[in-house]
Amino acid sequence: MPDMPYPATDSLEVFPRQHPSSIRDIEGLITPEGSLYASNGENYRGMLFGRDALEAADDLLEAEPEVALNVIDSLTRLQGIKYDEASAEEFGKIPHQHMRLYVNGSRIAPHAEAQMRKLGEKWGGDEEGFTYYGSLDATPLYARLVARYGLIHGTEFLKGEVETKTGETINRLEAFRRSVNWICDHLESSELSLLEFKRLSNQHIVVQSWRDSGSSYVHEDGSQVNLNGFIAPLEVQGYAFDALFLGQNFARLSGVNEDEVSRWEGHATATRERVFDAFWLGEDKGFAMAIDRDENWQPRQLKTPSSTQGNLLDTRLFLGIEESERQKYVGSIVRNIHSQDFMTEIGIRCRAISAAHLVPFADYHGSWAVWTKESYDYLKGLRRQGFNKLADDMQIRILNMVNVSGHNYEFLYVNLDGEVDYTPKKYEKGMTTDELIIATNIPEEGQAWTASAILAVKRGLRPKNHLPSSMWSRALEHKLLASIPPAELLQTADDINNKRKTTKSFAIDIDAGIAEDRKWNPDWWR
Repeated sequence: MPDMPYPATDSLEVFPRQHPSSIRDIEGLITPEGSLYASNGENYRGMLFGRDALEAADDLLEAEPEVALNVIDSLTRLQGIKYDEASAEEFGKIPHQHMRLYVNGSRIAPHAEAQMRKLGEKWGGDEEGFTYYGSLDATPLYARLVARYGLIHGTEFLKGEVETKTGETINRLEAFRRSVNWICDHLESSELSLLEFKRLSNQHIVVQSWRDSGSSYVHEDGSQVNLNGFIAPLEVQGYAFDALFLGQNFARLSGVNEDEVSRWEGHATATRERVFDAFWLGEDKGFAMAIDRDENWQPRQLKTPSSTQGNLLDTRLFLGIEESERQKYVGSIVRNIHSQDFMTEIGIRCRAISAAHLVPFADYHGSWAVWTKESYDYLKGLRRQGFNKLADDMQIRILNMVNVSGHNYEFLYVNLDGEVDYTPKKYEKGMTTDELIIATNIPEEGQAWTASAILAVKRGLRPKNHLPSSMWSRALEHKLLASIPPAELLQTADDINNKRKTTKSFAIDIDAGIAEDRKWNPDWWR
């Protein structure tokens, strides 16, 4: 049946497309170890991505704790134990990507095997597969998930033991300690006291955060960030703060050395101060999406308006500060994102419409792209900060996306007039269509963190630790809901079919998109 908050009564014949089933998609993504693959789509089937698995598990933490624990254990088995330049492995680091030649005794598809061998050759793999560690955010997301699990389900699970890839047996507390100390080590090695990425060689992934495309980080003048220098993404600092802050809150109860816990506590305090100091742009713009280095190696803010700042709302950064400060920071984020610059009928754009001219094609982390993962992260943050009416509205937009499209797509394109491409397809010569989308990517179906978001929405999951609404937040909600009318849930077969009949026909011109990308960003393609 379509994803709805309650069962539909209409017959199946009314729906000409496949019905989205988040439960079916999640079941199809379960790894042999009980963890989660990233996607059921053709490009990424059978691949374990640390970031994707951790974010999906976090969505389901309260409803499906065994899934979260399996994700934690699967990544603990692969946790780094040494320094290796080829694979970017480090002690305590959580992997970015893991592929094996055989899954459940069956050999992977030929195209997947070809990709495995190509990547394994670059990243120190062997005939049977590879494990690659080139991401900045997987480790703080892992530590945060462990900490959140402990707060919700108790710390007894930390005594459980896991056998690592070398055959060593460690308990979950030890693996958690290693990941948090990895965060501390990197904060201490940074000139800015921030978590930053910079690839070790040209064999490695260039952008090591979830916005991993060549056009994802672009300055207001249209120039790309300095990819040869260190880059500190905003959202990763929030993940690190949560890992440090939540970890030190229960580590003492688990017998962690006091000096070690004090180290975490000190870095938590410093990280919050650095975020407020280094990334803040003022109430009109909120927070910069990243810090990079200019040609003189001086830090500079990436001020292009981005949905990234919405990720901070689902952290503890704004808990325990003065209410006037919380109103300033949180109010600014909500006003910026819950605006015509970002809002669409299916969620929020990755980059503001006002910045669409910066990239000459519909880049998949840009002004045309609406990721359910990003919209749901924002929704969770609204709930945590006490904006429940805005969260309810965002929830409806997310549900409408899957009901109308019929799939758990990773993202969908929305043109600058707000029209959604609900049926993404590649343009073929001679095809009749209302509008061409010049882009480099076709959205994947059956995405883990889309399906997990939809399941969480349908089950009414809300963060246990949240702030109540206040006079200022209620006033802001009222103002924003008046400026952008609330969405209406498409909950019947007639609603959905009528919407489908009125949507524009799009096609995605991949060849033109790649040509534009090559012209705009030649260094990336080299």
